[in-house]
Amino acid sequence: MMTWEIEPHCQDAVHSASDTSTGCILHTFLVENKEIHSGEVMQIIGNTPELGNWKLDKALPMELESQQVDKEVWKVTVSLPKHTEVYYRYLLIASLDRPIVKDDGKPIKVVRHWETYVDPRCITTTDNGVQKSALDTFGIIGGVRMLGNGWLSDHAVVHLKLYNSPIPPIEVWKRKFVNQKYRVKVTPVDLEKGRDETTFSLEESTEEEQDHIHWPIVEVSTMTTDDFQFCSQDQFGKVYHDGDYMLFQSNALRPETIAYMVDFYVDEPNPPSGHIPVHIGSSYILPGNLKTSNGFLTTPITGRKRRPIGQLTIEYLVVHPIKDYSCDLSTSYSKYWKTSWRGLDIGHRGSGSSHGTNPTSCSNVRENTIGSLRHAGEHGADFVEFDVQLSKDFIPVLFHDFHVGIVTERKGEGSDVLTIPVKELTLEQLHKLKLVHKEEKDPSNGGEDGNEEFQLFPTLEKALQVLKPSIGFNIEIKWTMQLKDTTYELQHPHDLNFFLDTVLRVVLEHGCLRKIVFSCFHPDVCTMLRLKQNRYPVLFLTQGETERWPQYLDPRTHSVPHAIRFAKATELLGVNAHSEDLIRNPSLIQLVKDSGLVLFCWGEENNDPKIIRQLKAWGVDGVIYDKIDTYNEKVLKVSIFSLEEKLEVDMYL
Repeated sequence: MMTWEIEPHCQDAVHSASDTSTGCILHTFLVENKEIHSGEVMQIIGNTPELGNWKLDKALPMELESQQVDKEVWKVTVSLPKHTEVYYRYLLIASLDRPIVKDDGKPIKVVRHWETYVDPRCITTTDNGVQKSALDTFGIIGGVRMLGNGWLSDHAVVHLKLYNSPIPPIEVWKRKFVNQKYRVKVTPVDLEKGRDETTFSLEESTEEEQDHIHWPIVEVSTMTTDDFQFCSQDQFGKVYHDGDYMLFQSNALRPETIAYMVDFYVDEPNPPSGHIPVHIGSSYILPGNLKTSNGFLTTPITGRKRRPIGQLTIEYLVVHPIKDYSCDLSTSYSKYWKTSWRGLDIGHRGSGSSHGTNPTSCSNVRENTIGSLRHAGEHGADFVEFDVQLSKDFIPVLFHDFHVGIVTERKGEGSDVLTIPVKELTLEQLHKLKLVHKEEKDPSNGGEDGNEEFQLFPTLEKALQVLKPSIGFNIEIKWTMQLKDTTYELQHPHDLNFFLDTVLRVVLEHGCLRKIVFSCFHPDVCTMLRLKQNRYPVLFLTQGETERWPQYLDPRTHSVPHAIRFAKATELLGVNAHSEDLIRNPSLIQLVKDSGLVLFCWGEENNDPKIIRQLKAWGVDGVIYDKIDTYNEKVLKVSIFSLEEKLEVDMYL
């Protein structure tokens, strides 16, 4: 049985083939696919050189043997070593318009869907000259379905988002079409191809013609309705209703060469059956409009007579793969959660916040330090939760606030506090500073009795290296949010792709045996964490409905139901909800669980043993709270992961 924590770099091989004999046999793999999508082909990958050693660029293409309306069968015959356990998976690859190779000569492959079981399929080869597997069913083993969308390997994802930001996304000035329901259709235009047919109005196209466009792929979701799953666009687009959050998702190999034509249609009043919507105009979004990782843009809507009739305002996101890093397919934990992992105890900022309005809930150990994380682990924390952001020299550090209060002193004039963003100070500068929190009167550099364990701004790498692997990490990515009044929590942050790549490299390199879950309040960051890697799970952190803090602009953050739809659409592990929501309306807990999602919760309400017990009894998977050394009611103060490791060892004694 595979364990949750295996990493390719921590072990010589994951599911590696051990050939204890000489000679080979021919083995035929057969798989039935009921997940039929136009422009996708089946491939197989596994732990032998013949099956690619889990490397995507070496995955083996399969041949289409038969095809019916509702299913197709693929096969491939491979030479395999005798008397060997062979592990393998099936995956669907996008069929590109033309084969493309990278600079190193390796083929570009885009995974659309793949089998995400922690334990892959397995056969044991024998002495027989020819073997043939029973017919597998893609994505189903033992009656259990485990399919996931792909991640970014050699391509990028572009999101175009329509919602009240607070500007209405679609403004039409032409009196004839004012105050109507507009259908929106987004079509990619490959500027390198320069083909005339990509510029004609979609009103003149047919479904048959559109079905032959395999790449780039554009799908649509309305996150604020039950129609939240990404799906193919209809010929004349999707109706945008006021208050919707409509998101178009495009996969593109070279986004710098792809423009987007946005067509607008309206339905005639009381249209007859089989009517065709009226095309009223279009907008173009050029690659030059999408130079940064994220932002807003406004572009004119041009009518059929080439005159401006309105304007389109959208928010966009461009997600690139991590440079010079390749995820393998040996295993994935992005949707993996044991049923026994319920009611977990999670230390807030380690052993708890050391600042706050309620002194009785404040930890005596400095928050977000190695000492605080270690102290929580020693008192039974299953996970420790902490915030990560970048220093000026791009080193991931643990710290909660975006800004620090620096104490300045002038001879004879007392002291003053200067507020400066963490991102404006190098790691060396951060470690030398004496800081003051807004709740404190006296400055401190975080060290307690000169102990480096309590030094503020420990690096993420150090935390991964020095703390016991049995302590799980809930890594909250600290990223600026836009409030409903359009202001930001932090101005001029790092580039978002660069920021996340920097953090992910550290985790992917040093995560090894540790259980790790990412979380963030920003939905786009959660999306990017999910797309940039295929190993660690992601939770959407949401404050929901509350009057304690200003509301965020993004509608996906406004409620638990919205959070559920977003998490389902983007294949996140689950939701980390504000406890105020759950206590006010406990039915939300079952709503999350019925959606097949994992549920964590956070908030000041959790700093009460009675509330912690109640939330666990209601079925919450993880409760984040302060003073875990005081409020944790475990009899045995060890993490569940330590107990599991001991049980696994005992099984083999």
